[in-house]
Amino acid sequence: MTTRFLLHRCLVGCFVLFAPASILAWVPGDLDGSDDISVIDVQLAITLALAEISESALPVQLDANQDGVLDTLANIGDCGLGTVYDGLGSCTADPACSLPVNCNDNNFCTNDSCAPGVGCKHTQNTSACDDANPCTQGDVCLGGKCKSGTPTNCDDGNPCTADSCGVTMGCVSTFDPTACPGTPPPAGTLGPDGWPISNVYSWDGSWTPPASTFPLSGLFDNEYYDGHTTWNGTVSPILPPGVWDWNDANDDLANWKNFASTIGVFKKLMDSQNQHFGWMLLGNNPQAIPFAGPAAYFEGTPGTDILHLGPSGNINSFVTGNLGNGPDILVFDKSWSLDYRTGSTLTGSTYDNDLVIGGCQVAPSNNYTFEKTTIHTGPGRDWIFARNINGAAVDAGNGDNGKTAALDPKDGNDLIMLSGNVRDVRVFGGWGSDTVVWYMDDGNVPSIAFAGPNFFGGGGSGDALWSDPGKDRLVLVIPPGTKFVDKTPTPPGSLLFRIWSEDGDEIWWDEPVYNDPYARYCITCGKGPAGQKTMNLEYLSADSSFFTGWFWVTAFEELQIGVGPGAVVYTINQTLGTVTANPSAIPYVPPDWPWEWCQ
Repeated sequence: MTTRFLLHRCLVGCFVLFAPASILAWVPGDLDGSDDISVIDVQLAITLALAEISESALPVQLDANQDGVLDTLANIGDCGLGTVYDGLGSCTADPACSLPVNCNDNNFCTNDSCAPGVGCKHTQNTSACDDANPCTQGDVCLGGKCKSGTPTNCDDGNPCTADSCGVTMGCVSTFDPTACPGTPPPAGTLGPDGWPISNVYSWDGSWTPPASTFPLSGLFDNEYYDGHTTWNGTVSPILPPGVWDWNDANDDLANWKNFASTIGVFKKLMDSQNQHFGWMLLGNNPQAIPFAGPAAYFEGTPGTDILHLGPSGNINSFVTGNLGNGPDILVFDKSWSLDYRTGSTLTGSTYDNDLVIGGCQVAPSNNYTFEKTTIHTGPGRDWIFARNINGAAVDAGNGDNGKTAALDPKDGNDLIMLSGNVRDVRVFGGWGSDTVVWYMDDGNVPSIAFAGPNFFGGGGSGDALWSDPGKDRLVLVIPPGTKFVDKTPTPPGSLLFRIWSEDGDEIWWDEPVYNDPYARYCITCGKGPAGQKTMNLEYLSADSSFFTGWFWVTAFEELQIGVGPGAVVYTINQTLGTVTANPSAIPYVPPDWPWEWCQ
């Protein structure tokens, strides 16, 4: 039986009668990718419709060239992908494969093409590839898959270390005290609690100033550095850099007197050779130092600066401050109305590995202590612990003094850990392979809906969004058996994971902070150069006691669910909005929470 059509001059939104079954089919617009609507599009629509309603190829006649005479179209089976009907009764090859077909199979180990008359072809290649395992080198494509190469050589040439390779961290050299008795551990060596082993000069053992660098420059105020006799016959204090005079011409030390009476004084940090390498604040009330007001007069040094404000201390209400270069330490319980830097691209990066601990107490329900604050840690390998944080931001490595549109190539691999009550937070990892850990079930808040966090592997706007070369991992400390879903409502015991598609490729900015270059960020960040998009997540605990509502993840390459036994690492496909378990990736084991630092 031959099915006949009479096609009139109707190219957009036509109804076509399929005889003899009397079936109406809607003919859409441009189908052949030509950016134009032509008779070719209509015949393609008819061909495809017949393919749906017939189990066998039917001879088709239609007035394709619109001359009033029915033309015979070749059998459906003869017009495959990569061919088009020529309007004269036969199929011809289309070199451009103009049918709207995407042949990209997202496999680096195949060469994808559209073959006229055949359709998509995926030819295996032997290209160099990356198996995402830093413990292999020379990986190549074989059989359509990336085949691991030879093991990476992690030998650091140090006989005092045991060298190994982990999928997450790459080469790791662990100090072996039995191999070199009496030798101090190398910088960055982790102890049994997961913390770096410290030395005299730095909390993480990363800085040991060479003897030739003493006396260290920049540790003293330009005026109050030598204990000289002042105009009124008194001996001046020896002070770190600061603005210590209200009236500089009078050398009145009024600002210092205000600082000393309100906050406390500074003590020199000395090594065993009586060499000065930094300063530590000694508060008038060590349990609760109020670092505010006159705190703005202190300018920080290139050495080690320790601001341990005590388990109930607070830092608040002055415009900004900067501890400068060096392995600095900042510990506090409460903060508000603050933009503070423990390091910056403007103050050096040689050994700027900082430790920040904010929020020392267990907060009751819906209570927050780390609020309306941005902490910038600058370059280096920084560790940041934040509890009970709300309406705040953590910048672990943005460039240009902390602008969200810039990255600092001197930033290292940072660690940010969030616990307690967590709401309305921005986390910027900056440059490097950063790890963010969120203890999601650890708070006393039943819901943070409409105020979920925003996590950025790099910066928060501009070129910094997608240009971080590191591999960033988000660790969600929830049960490893948590199920993934891609549609709402999110059931109990599940994690929503998807791309938010309603904005298309448009950027959705948080308007209130858009004009602040140090705070600007996007909620959904458009499309990256390789098609990357922002991920949309939501978590509801199994007992429904904690609900996040939506939160947002941009430019993270890995997601880990759980810590300890059963933890699973997933690779994030940032273009499709999916995750795939990576059994070769080693789950991250976070260090112990630093409660002892809050004592």
